[in-house]
Order: sequence, then C-alpha cells, then structure tokens
Amino acid sequence: MDLTNFLNTKIWGGLKWTLALENRLKDERYLEQYGYKIYSQNDEDGIINEIFRRIGTINKTFVEFGVDRGLECNSHALLLQGWRGLWIEGTESSYAQICRRFAPAIRKGILCVINDYVTINNINGYISEYCKGEELDLLSIDIDGNDYHIWQSINEMNPRVVVIEYQGRFAPEIDWVMAYNTDCVWDGSDRSGASLKALEKLGNKKGYQLVGTNISGVNAFFVRKDLCGDWFPLPATSENLYNPVRSNIVGHENGNRPINFVGQDIEGIEGVFEYYPDWNSLPGFGFRKMLVTTKGQKNIMSEKKARMYIRNIPKTCSKILIEISTDIDIKELNGEIELRIEFENIQNVFDITQAHQIISFPINGAEYKGKIIPIDFATNYLWIPSEFGERNDIYFRGVAIENIYFE
Repeated sequence: MDLTNFLNTKIWGGLKWTLALENRLKDERYLEQYGYKIYSQNDEDGIINEIFRRIGTINKTFVEFGVDRGLECNSHALLLQGWRGLWIEGTESSYAQICRRFAPAIRKGILCVINDYVTINNINGYISEYCKGEELDLLSIDIDGNDYHIWQSINEMNPRVVVIEYQGRFAPEIDWVMAYNTDCVWDGSDRSGASLKALEKLGNKKGYQLVGTNISGVNAFFVRKDLCGDWFPLPATSENLYNPVRSNIVGHENGNRPINFVGQDIEGIEGVFEYYPDWNSLPGFGFRKMLVTTKGQKNIMSEKKARMYIRNIPKTCSKILIEISTDIDIKELNGEIELRIEFENIQNVFDITQAHQIISFPINGAEYKGKIIPIDFATNYLWIPSEFGERNDIYFRGVAIENIYFE
C-alpha cells in the first residue's frame, strides 16, 4: 500500500516509520488498521474496540482522567455500548460542562464524575473507592504531563487494558521521562510525558505488554500479559510498535460535531439541563419562530417544555429566585407570556411581561438538602394586541434562564 498521498507527501517523523507502517498494515495482528474515531481524539475508539474483541471484557467498566469536557475522550463511545465508569477532570469549567452535557448518564448512574487533579497521592484512593474490588476493564490516562508517574503509582488494581499518551517526538530507542511535578500544566512543548520506550519498560514491570500505538503517534496500548496469548504482534517493543507524531492526521473529524451525550436508552434528552451554582448562565427553552398575524389579540405558541435539575440547595433556603429573559421587548408590544413552573406536583403560573424578569417561589431548603430536584417549565401563550398584528418582523424564540438564586 502506498501511503504517500495519505501522509500528504510529507515525511512525518521519518521515512523509516512510514515504510514500517506499510508493512504493519499487511499483518492483521497489528492494530493500526483497526483504528477509527467516534468520540476519541483520533482513532483510539476503533483500536480499543479491536483489543476487547480479542481479549473480551469482564464488567465493561472504565476509569479515565484528563477527559476535558468528555465529548472527545477514549470512553465516551463506550457509554453508548453499555459500559459504565468514572471520569476525573481537574478543570472546574470542564467539569461543569460534563455535568451538564452528560447529565442523563450521570443521573442514570452509568457515569460518575469527580472534579480534582490527579496526583500520585490521590489516584489510588479514587480508583479504590469507585471499583470497590471489582476488576476494571479499561484505564485511560491523558493528563499532558505526569502520565508515567500516575500509572507507576497505581497499585490498587490491574486493569485489563491501559491506554496512555506517549511523547511521540522521541524515537523508540530513547528512554525519557519528565520529572514529576504536582503542579504540572502542559506548556505546549515537548517537555511533557514520557517516551514510548520508558512506558514499555514500566509496563513490563507492572505485568503489561505493549500491543500497539495509533497511526497519529499519540497513544500507546497495553494489555495485561496473562490476557495477551498470541493475539498481538511480537516483539512487543517500542522499536517494533512505534509511530511518530503525524500532525496532519491528529484531530481528524468524523461526522457532525458532538454537543451532548446521545444515549438512546436515556429518556428526556431534549430540553434537559442541570444547574450548578458556579455557572454563569443556562440555556433557553421554548424555541419557536413566532410570526405575528391579525387573527386576534391572543397568538398561540405551541407549548414547549423543559426540565431542570437543581442540586446543592442551601439548608437555610426559603425560596428560589429564577432570573429569566426573552429575545423580544414584551413591554413595547404590550403583551405577555404565560410561563408555568411545576415543582413537587405544585404548579405556579407566571405572566411574563418584561424582556428581563425575576420570579420566585417558596421552598424548604432543609427538606431538600443533598437531593437533586427536578423543576418543570412550560411556555404556553404569547399575547400580543391586534394593533401589532401587521408586523411580520417579530420573532419569538423562547425563554432563557439566566441565573438562579437561593434566599
């Protein structure tokens, strides 16, 4: 197979490994040919699938840290295939987005999320608490720095498969590891992570066999030696399995842009979002294109519902205040929107007469401390006097929730 055009006629890393890759693609034991992207950064989804096709699974469980927003990581696609697992993400903003975008999976209990930076001191505790002695199928490590040291420090369990990022700039004979740094933040340079040779040696000490790397030269795949059999290529060395970083194929898109978890077995995907106190705003709901006509003063908008889940309600809270806005000047039109809010089977009806308004309803915070509470919203009617009926440039797209306060 001629890879010249595939590699954009550039010699990424070196012609030596381009020729080696051509030979590997002729041997079904090598993993590169099985790679494809669903939600992984590159082609890791396909390689992970092929590895487990060969060795099987036990519990279909995973632990992954360094997942960013969760939309592009090595275990997102596994959630769609009946897996469950733990994500650990240190960045607060990314954690908040995970909680929002994967709220259905979290509520169903197939995904647990922890907001913390992984260190050699806390990782065993998190894994032990989550796994509770259960065998883990997949461990994925991508923290742009201390990856080697974190894997080295894990001693609470031995997952069947480990996926770990390696520093693809360094040729396979180079044994290099960055010094451990608790406060490490990747600066975009090559002073991070570890070479494939260093990870190969570490894997051997921990009872793992290097089984392959992906074409983009980003991730290495290890399988516990007692599971390898004759499924994978030999020799299991970095010299035999190395791929250099090929920047021209890193981050290749496949299909439409992901925005949320799309699991079909979870109800209420549409219109569902979850409030966290550290968020600055929440999405709108009730989106409808409203063309004003002359058919009377009351223009009916099709009812649109949404459900919000609120947690972390203070024990001393006596009422919830919801700040909302609309995208038309209702007061100028001398109209109003009917907004219904249902909480604990009690329905409250509010007339929204301004483009920006705060509404409130009572609550006993002590009763709901530590619970996740659903609140249902529905917009029903848009009232506009007939004298504005000839204006066909008025469009109404719904109500947006800007913030929530507790008093």
